[in-house]
Formats: sequence, C-alpha cells, structure tokens
Amino acid sequence: MLENGLLFGSQMHWATGIVIIIELFFIIHQFFQCLERPEDKKRRWYFWLLLLLLIYN
Repeated sequence: MLENGLLFGSQMHWATGIVIIIELFFIIHQFFQCLERPEDKKRRWYFWLLLLLLIYN
C-alpha cells in the first residue's frame, strides 16, 4: 500500500490522500445538511468551498 511514501503505487503522497478522504467525509456531511436546510446560504457556500478544495487537491 505505501511504497516510498506514496499511496497505492500512485504519485500521491499518503498525507495528501488522508486529507482528501477527510474532505470527502466533510463534503458528504455538508451535502446532507444543505438538503435539510435549503434556506441556509452560509452552509451552501461552505459546501461549494469544500467542493472546490477537493477539486484543487
């Protein structure tokens, strides 16, 4: 799994992989929160911010 500090034989460092997994949990949670409270604008902005951060990584 970890060979030379890389994740699954790819060029991704293991620390970056962990951050992406944590971001996925956050974005899934925010998605369901946005469905529960569609009138909450700040939550929607936070969802989009997390999505952009995930795409950037």
